[in-house]
Amino acid sequence: MQLFRVLSCIFRMCNLTRAFRTW
Repeated sequence: MQLFRVLSCIFRMCNLTRAFRTW
């Protein structure tokens, strides 16, 4: 599903930004 793919991408970006801020 396209929606699931988009959600996964957003979740990944959120994790990346969170890790970057915590770094």
